[in-house]
Amino acid sequence: MNDQPRVLLIEDDPAIRTLVTEIIGESVALAAEGSLGGARRALGEDPPDVILLDLGLPDGDGMSLLQAGVAAQVIVLSGVGEVARVVEAMRLGASDFVAKPFSPTRLRASLDQALRVRRLEREREELRRQVAGGAFEQIIGDSPAIDEARSFARDVADLAIPVLLEGESGTGKELFARAIHHASGRRAGRFVAINCAAMPETLLEAELFGNVKGAFTGATSSRGGLVEEAAAGTLFLDEVASANLALQGKLLRLLEQGTFRPVGGVADVAASCRFVIATNRNLADLVADGAIREDFYYRINRLKCTIPPLRARGEDVLLLAEHFVDRFAREIGKRLAGFTDGAIARLESYSWPGNIRELRNVVERAAITSSGPLVIESAILLEELRSPSPSQPTGVEPIAAGPGAPPAAPDPAPLDLASLEIPDGGLDLEALEKTMLRKALIKTRYNKTKAARLLGMTRSSFRYRLDKFGLDG
Repeated sequence: MNDQPRVLLIEDDPAIRTLVTEIIGESVALAAEGSLGGARRALGEDPPDVILLDLGLPDGDGMSLLQAGVAAQVIVLSGVGEVARVVEAMRLGASDFVAKPFSPTRLRASLDQALRVRRLEREREELRRQVAGGAFEQIIGDSPAIDEARSFARDVADLAIPVLLEGESGTGKELFARAIHHASGRRAGRFVAINCAAMPETLLEAELFGNVKGAFTGATSSRGGLVEEAAAGTLFLDEVASANLALQGKLLRLLEQGTFRPVGGVADVAASCRFVIATNRNLADLVADGAIREDFYYRINRLKCTIPPLRARGEDVLLLAEHFVDRFAREIGKRLAGFTDGAIARLESYSWPGNIRELRNVVERAAITSSGPLVIESAILLEELRSPSPSQPTGVEPIAAGPGAPPAAPDPAPLDLASLEIPDGGLDLEALEKTMLRKALIKTRYNKTKAARLLGMTRSSFRYRLDKFGLDG
């Protein structure tokens, strides 16, 4: 792989192309095109770091490349009498210009500076990708449903357009909103959240937009609102369907014009926050019922991310439950290594109408009340989840509560250590560990969650070892 910086010279004069090649030498990967059409093809095939651009080309104006927008640094090679065009090129994003005829020193200095800037841009882009990835690591789950939502949210995080998060209560909409904020260019600003359903209508507008002194009884002084507090950051409006029609109109004006008016005020105030909006209700149905303004709905529905319910996330239930067990075990000082098979069957057969919030609360209570030092028994969960879920999968035996309840399913039989193959040269602990991992995977038909339980490991520890030995594939 060639790691040299890439430079594209767009120049129709063969003499100048030869001169530039001699000046640059072999320090960069240089490509040259003599026409606008050739330049466009080259940009599409292998985007360069720096473009050396002649504006006067035989088949068109080089300025059109700047007007279309390019990610590269652009140095304009200008002729005599092109001052006005150079100014226009700089306005459109060119980083520098070099007047013809140019000296090798002048061209080399301009190119070196452009390459430094482009290198810093790439480093910032990579850092931003790493930060974006880290922001979404707290959203736990491997299921296709959550992965699709997480990928969409990551893709739109850095856009200025409001994001609408739709999902049932307890699915993690605020966690998504915070991840979007921290993955965006506004991460240095504040993340400000308000639940529109938790505040009386008479106070919600003042809470959002602030108020002037004397605007209403008790307004003894002027006060800024959450829109101002979230300046340069993100404002998260949760349960926006609870806002009345009048407030929806004011929010629409804020979204469209970027201005608002404090309660009792006579002058508009500019807003600079980004909006993430959430609802646990079907807004399209509310539009039909007249509870949501149609123009407001279409304004906030441009980038919609649907957060799946927990019942649609398969093995994420156990993954999340183990995450909560680890957390609560540390908080309360207990050794809780996970769940018995009976407990797992109970967790996976329940439909979780309260979603992740309900799962977290159930596991927390089970962790606190569990008397066993190593696992949470199914009997503990029976106190929390009394009846089987109506949506319980076919073939899963319901676990009845009470004295007649069947015992929890036994843990899988331990692996036969005597059957392990040990090298003739003596005991190799890494080889032993690797063989154990393989046998656990084979015994569970490559179900990683069950294989981890078989070895008495947490899922994260098991996956770390798979990666360590190159067995994750």
